[in-house]
Amino acid sequence: MTKRNNLYRRIGVLFVGGIAFSVASGCANNPDAGNADGEQIDGPSLAIAVEQPVTGGWDPTQWTFLQYSQVSQAAYESLLHATVEGDFSPGLATDWGFESALEFRMSLREGVTFSDGEAFDAAAVKANLEYGKASDGRGAALVQAVDSVDVVDEYEVVIHLSTPVPDLELILSQNMGMMVSPAALGKPADLVNAPVGAGPYVFDAAESIEDYSYVFTKNPDYWDADNVEFSELTFRVMSDAQAAFSALQAGEVNLSWATQLDADAAESAGINVYESAGPTVAGQFVDLNGELNPGLADERVRQAINYAINREAIAENVIMGSPTSQMFSPESDSFVDALDDAYPYDPERAKQLLVEAGYADGFTFAVGSVAAHQVPLQAVAEDLAAVGVTLEMELPQLAEFVPAAISGKFPAVFAPVSFASPSLDFQNFISTEGSKNTRKYEDADLIAALDDSAFLELEERTVEYQKINTVLTEEAWFFPVVRMNAYYFYDETVDGLERPVGHPLPTIRTLHPSSE
Repeated sequence: MTKRNNLYRRIGVLFVGGIAFSVASGCANNPDAGNADGEQIDGPSLAIAVEQPVTGGWDPTQWTFLQYSQVSQAAYESLLHATVEGDFSPGLATDWGFESALEFRMSLREGVTFSDGEAFDAAAVKANLEYGKASDGRGAALVQAVDSVDVVDEYEVVIHLSTPVPDLELILSQNMGMMVSPAALGKPADLVNAPVGAGPYVFDAAESIEDYSYVFTKNPDYWDADNVEFSELTFRVMSDAQAAFSALQAGEVNLSWATQLDADAAESAGINVYESAGPTVAGQFVDLNGELNPGLADERVRQAINYAINREAIAENVIMGSPTSQMFSPESDSFVDALDDAYPYDPERAKQLLVEAGYADGFTFAVGSVAAHQVPLQAVAEDLAAVGVTLEMELPQLAEFVPAAISGKFPAVFAPVSFASPSLDFQNFISTEGSKNTRKYEDADLIAALDDSAFLELEERTVEYQKINTVLTEEAWFFPVVRMNAYYFYDETVDGLERPVGHPLPTIRTLHPSSE
């Protein structure tokens, strides 16, 4: 890794909607920042470029953790913390474990308060889990197996499950384990404008700009405040990777999401590069019922689309990565090596399948995405056109795409997809309440297989996960293209980057000012 010159004291003047805003950038520009109540807190500040704005408010049950992991960690504290070793450490829970396959007990941290002054206790955990299960949010499916929550005493709860949940610890370390003040849960409209949590930072609405920047100040009442070393944390929304890279070079941000295209340039410029396993650039056939496009209900059509894609050419010329025909990565227990080549480039086979499905004269389907993914999607469209398939791109603004995708508007969607664990990933795609099964497609056999796998020991469960992945691939629920590495850039003012299991991005919890 290389280092760049110290630029973090610069002030960037930025223009949004024709209005000039002066934005303090970098780590040490504001060593005596105040919190939201005006109290002075010593420490440097930190600016992070994020790809997506917060849409739909600050209710964590409405989020997918993969989209908002860093912002959510600033605002809220979770019951457990995932680690890079694949296990978990204390958060708001100090001791925990399964007493049986259907009972999970937690002892809770005492003396914690939410940002509205409400106390955190066992009743708050019960209220959050019941609220999450009853919500219409994208994470609700993850806690549907929570049958009841018993308050044993003020700081101890037992979660009773209707069916085993192998990844319950992971769930409780992500957005569905992030605790919201019970008072705010009673007024969910209040969460539209600001989070009400017990996290390491407190949201500063007055200094934030909707869809552009989110400013947080250190929470002096956080249970682990001594280890929170930044007085202020700003998330800057930059949906264009090149713009984010330029902002990092200019000292306007200290950390940024990135792409492999800029990795060499970053190192040459003295910027540190953090590399880890990344997402799969893929399409998902959402309309498996054929309600919007009857042809997509025929697996031969979906298979034809897969055979028509020249993945190797796209991986070599469009997106750097490994061509793949399966969604899941080698990090996943569901990964099957042979499935990477399940759909070799075979235009003639694609044409034959279309004829068999009754589309000898061609087939047309729409795909929703955003402009950031237009280039690889266009490459896919060109391959499909060669076999008589017309891919109609719908590319709304990101703020419009997310709610449209959640509502199931598009017959198919195309984007990089990250994964947490097989049981959660499969639940999201297969369950009729899954966050990515937006058109409620029901495959009774796969649902039963997933439910049954929860009762198995890890080795047997892994075998079942691989069988499920095989079925999803052979029935072409997706059209994967390239498996990428993930890149994250950061300057010399910050250190401690770690990506825990189940996190798409480095966690903010381990970040600290660099000692160099």
